Amino acid sequence: AWQGAQQSLSSASEAAGQAVKDSSRAAWTATTESVNKTQQRMAEGAKERSSRWMGMMQYGTQRAFKYAFWWSLALVGVYGVATTLPKEILRYALQGGGDDDNDSSKKAKRISAERSSQGAAPEVSIADYAKGMSESALSWMKSESDDAMQKPENQS
Repeated sequence: AWQGAQQSLSSASEAAGQAVKDSSRAAWTATTESVNKTQQRMAEGAKERSSRWMGMMQYGTQRAFKYAFWWSLALVGVYGVATTLPKEILRYALQGGGDDDNDSSKKAKRISAERSSQGAAPEVSIADYAKGMSESALSWMKSESDDAMQKPENQS
């Protein structure tokens, strides 16, 4: 009887050990599968977020370059108009305001020669007038700057 009880205890113990091993394996397998699925979901989420982030960065970069391109083009246009327009207005004014004769200085000299041959006082062309005005303005500015430079010497 003692031996029968011992055998039955041994088989029960083996059955219990086997049950523990089986449940341990099942738990390990379930845990491993759960961890693998979690890792896989995290990797997919990270890949999706990374892809979305890269898309936003590319969109932002493209937009910034387009913005810079169009503004630089506009600035070049504004610069061209700002430098050309005053020059053309001045040229138009100095040439006599839209005469059909493109070489207005020759025309002015011809008219002046005709008038002087008729005994009239010579007429000053707009170009000569502008040149005289700029020369007088420059000489006035020079005299003013010379006066300003001499004032500290006279006061000391």
